[in-house]
Amino acid sequence: MKLAFVFLAALIVTIQCLPAQNSEDVKRSSGRRPLHRYYLSDGSDHFYTTNAREIGTTVAGRIGRFGYEYEGIAAFVYTSRVANTVPLYRYWNGDIKDHFYTTDFNELSRGGKGYEYEGIAGYCYEDSLPDVNRPFHRYWNGVDHFYTLSPSEIGTTTIGARGKFGYVYEGIACYVSISP
Repeated sequence: MKLAFVFLAALIVTIQCLPAQNSEDVKRSSGRRPLHRYYLSDGSDHFYTTNAREIGTTVAGRIGRFGYEYEGIAAFVYTSRVANTVPLYRYWNGDIKDHFYTTDFNELSRGGKGYEYEGIAGYCYEDSLPDVNRPFHRYWNGVDHFYTLSPSEIGTTTIGARGKFGYVYEGIACYVSISP
C-alpha cells in the first residue's frame, strides 16, 4: 500500500510539472508533412498530396505520373490528428478532372456532384492560431479548385470575387503550417 501511495504521489508531481499546450507546443509537434502541389499539364487540375510517390517527383517543373507537373510545397499538414486539427478530405471528379479538398465532410459526404471520396489528405487547423498557421485559400474557376497560402497568386480574398485565370474566391479552406 505504501509503495502504491509513493507511485501515485510521483505520478501526480510528474503530471503537474508537464507544461500546458500552447502555440509553441503546437508549432513543435511532430508529424507535419509537406503538402505537395501539382498541376495537370492540360490545365484542368491542381492536385495536393502528402505522398510524393503518387506522382513520383518533387523536382520543380518536372512532369510525373498522369501528366502532373510538380509546383512545390503548398503547405505543411499533419498526417494524423493532433490538438486543434480537423481532417482535410480529398475528392476526385473524373468527368471534369478536378480534385477538391474540404474540412466539411457534409459538403460532399462520401461523394456527390460527380466527386468520389478519396480519403483524408491530412489534418489542418480549423481556426487561426497566431504564429502557428496561415489561411489556405480556396478558389474555383468552373473546372479546377485551387488552394494557396498566397492570395496574390489569384489577386482576391473577397468571397465571390473573380481574380486571375477566372478563379472565384470561395473562402478559407483551413489553416495550415508553413514550416515542418
